[in-house]
Amino acid sequence: MEDMYLDKKIEIENIKDRLENLFPELFVFYYDFNNDSPNELDSNNPNHIFFNTSYNKEKLEFGYVISIYRTPDQDHQERALFIAKAFSDFFEVRILVPYTNPDKPNDPYYDIIFENSKVFLADDCDTNFGDDTDGLVKILKEYPLKITPFDKRAKLILE
Repeated sequence: MEDMYLDKKIEIENIKDRLENLFPELFVFYYDFNNDSPNELDSNNPNHIFFNTSYNKEKLEFGYVISIYRTPDQDHQERALFIAKAFSDFFEVRILVPYTNPDKPNDPYYDIIFENSKVFLADDCDTNFGDDTDGLVKILKEYPLKITPFDKRAKLILE
């Protein structure tokens, strides 16, 4: 599962289209968990994925969430970064993805933020986003993150 946190809403159909563009061998469905699942969604078919969205109006920033389900279990953090970068560039939206910093793997407050085709390392400790206080997410620095490519079925491409 991949979660991405956005500063603005993207329409359901646009999310679906972009995911289908990124992973053309997968069938993408929207499923909000409030109604029956889409008739065509086959939980036994590994090529069927789905997503849902939510909005938390209490968040000062990054209150719109896209969650993607049924992608391969392996490489989920790398896939989330790949998708978020593609969405940020295409829709021109600021997107946050929780991140495990290799230099400090036990620190849960790191994030990657994609904005204006740039990548930033951020800290959400003592923020409205991270722990419901009143601060904003802190940009620490521009970050030289290598975005790993994925194939048409959302599997990591090994170089």
